Amino acid sequence: MIPYVAPEVFIDSSYSKASDVYSFGMLMWEFTSGHRPFFNKPHNSRLICNIGGGLRPEITDDTPEVFSNLMLKCWNSNPVNRPNIKEIKEQFSKWCWEKESQDRFIQAEKIRKDCIKKKLLEESEGIYNTYNYHPEAIYKSRPLNSLFSMLQRTSFRR
Repeated sequence: MIPYVAPEVFIDSSYSKASDVYSFGMLMWEFTSGHRPFFNKPHNSRLICNIGGGLRPEITDDTPEVFSNLMLKCWNSNPVNRPNIKEIKEQFSKWCWEKESQDRFIQAEKIRKDCIKKKLLEESEGIYNTYNYHPEAIYKSRPLNSLFSMLQRTSFRR
């Protein structure tokens, strides 16, 4: 579950509402990309250090700008600068009621469906493999105490 854990949690093991917001941002990315975060990388201490250094998944071209802006805010390295859940709820509500936002999401959904069709066609022709997961990409809970200890002793600190 490393990709969903906020960078500050790796430093001092402190979960907070802000770290939950970071995780929510990763879920937003998963929703728009159709992949789990860092599916093509091993989930190890190097990935943790890279996340601490600012590595985030690449936002797909078909993601509406308003959605990607919120995602980036959720991923902010400084937990204080992340939106709170009330702000996120208000943003989602605004998108539901604002005609311009609705149109953007409808257009993005059309693009997303076209991309999926293209990928499926390429897969059927053996051209493209959508789900090339790294064998060390682990998406289940596991003890990370030894990694936490090692990272707390290194220059990973802010």
